[in-house]
Amino acid sequence: MHDEVRRRLAYEVLRRQQRGDSQRSISRALGIHRKTVRKLLTELTARHEQGESALEREVAPPPTRRSSKLDAFAERIESWLATYEDLTAVRLHDSGR
Repeated sequence: MHDEVRRRLAYEVLRRQQRGDSQRSISRALGIHRKTVRKLLTELTARHEQGESALEREVAPPPTRRSSKLDAFAERIESWLATYEDLTAVRLHDSGR
């Protein structure tokens, strides 16, 4: 599971558990297995007991930008667009041949 999705899911499970819902009703409401609910609650309890703070939690660095297939042609494309402002992608593709 993606970290952000899992974090939001864990928050929702905890919120519902604090509201008094059973693990089974939480699993039905969220469409997840009841063992997943139990696992999330166990993880949250362990984090709380260890004194983890959401403010002190490390934020993951932003993902690095993948290169594009067009990066090699960026200068040529920019010069064509500077010369021909109304150039469409189809015409740009045709002119590269």
